[in-house]
Amino acid sequence: MSLTETQTSPDGRFDAIFAMHERMRGQWVAVPSIRARDSGTEILALGDDNLDGSVIWGAQSGHFVLALRRWPDPGRTLSVHVDVDGGTVRLGDGGDVHPLGETAALIAQHFAAETPLAVATQVSSGAEARVTGRKVAGWLGIALFVAAGLAALTGWLG
Repeated sequence: MSLTETQTSPDGRFDAIFAMHERMRGQWVAVPSIRARDSGTEILALGDDNLDGSVIWGAQSGHFVLALRRWPDPGRTLSVHVDVDGGTVRLGDGGDVHPLGETAALIAQHFAAETPLAVATQVSSGAEARVTGRKVAGWLGIALFVAAGLAALTGWLG
């Protein structure tokens, strides 16, 4: 079953269709596509089910902005400025103008170039690793002792 939500542009020329996909534990991704209402022609399709977005209709007919983020990254949003009548698209506020047909590829390129957030890692020396190993072995020994005691209490061991 596929869930969709539709939003019509203020001038009535376009529909933004959001394909809703549940990712995990109630987290939903709304993947937008734009269709002309009179002809049913798909104006813009992203081709990536992990792009979550919303549409901001422009004051001028045929202009809108898609605000996109790549799931599960919560912080980085890309503004995609679309001029349907001019057949152009621009990524970001000061980006170059490109043909509308290149939109999906440009967006994929943009998110592929983004580097993931840095994860702090600490490399430990051999002595620290041995201490950690002893701690793990100690906790495992305690767990085994408790499990054997519970088993004896319930009569599993004899």
